[in-house]
Amino acid sequence: MQVGKNGSTPRKVLVTMQFGFSILLIIGTIVIFKQIQHVKDRDLGYDQENLVTVEHTAEIEKNFRPLKQELLSCGVVASVTKSNSPITEIWSNNFLGWPGKPDERKVIFTTIACEYDYLKTMGIKILEGRDFSEEFKSDTMAIIVNKAGLDLMDLKSPLGTQLDLWGKKRTLIGIVDNVLMGSPYQPIKPMFMVMDPNWVNPLLSGWRKHPISRDQ
Repeated sequence: MQVGKNGSTPRKVLVTMQFGFSILLIIGTIVIFKQIQHVKDRDLGYDQENLVTVEHTAEIEKNFRPLKQELLSCGVVASVTKSNSPITEIWSNNFLGWPGKPDERKVIFTTIACEYDYLKTMGIKILEGRDFSEEFKSDTMAIIVNKAGLDLMDLKSPLGTQLDLWGKKRTLIGIVDNVLMGSPYQPIKPMFMVMDPNWVNPLLSGWRKHPISRDQ
């Protein structure tokens, strides 16, 4: 009888271990499922519908303005723009200074250099202020930041604030909603935008097509 009791001990240990591994496996599956669901449900901050991005070539650069006007006038698209990075990736980061920032504090901001109508084309919501506009020639020295950037700087009356970028002052003219550009599992990074049509990389000319009716 003693032998039988001793023999049952390893079986009990194995059953307990199997039971424990099963619980860990179930917990891991639930965690992964919740992470995937969180990513699927996460607000992107821009509108993917009818948004087209094409390679920005030397020919497009040479004829960008007439091409933009032609596409808009014929009704093929609702808006056209270009930028230094795709909306889904981060290709540039820079330091930015603001009033009250300690000299020793260095913060990296995602950087978007764009042409006019970027926010309209990408469907990014303006929370305060305005977009870059050809009506304001001074917009070449203006800057727009996202909500994450504003929260970081903690500016009480942000519009009109002078921010330090590349050794020069830029006037803050707008605050936009956060846009998910990096990993969907990471927090939104602080971001700023400048109006610089000459800072363009491949795959960065984009336009928003008019929705096609189901009856067409």
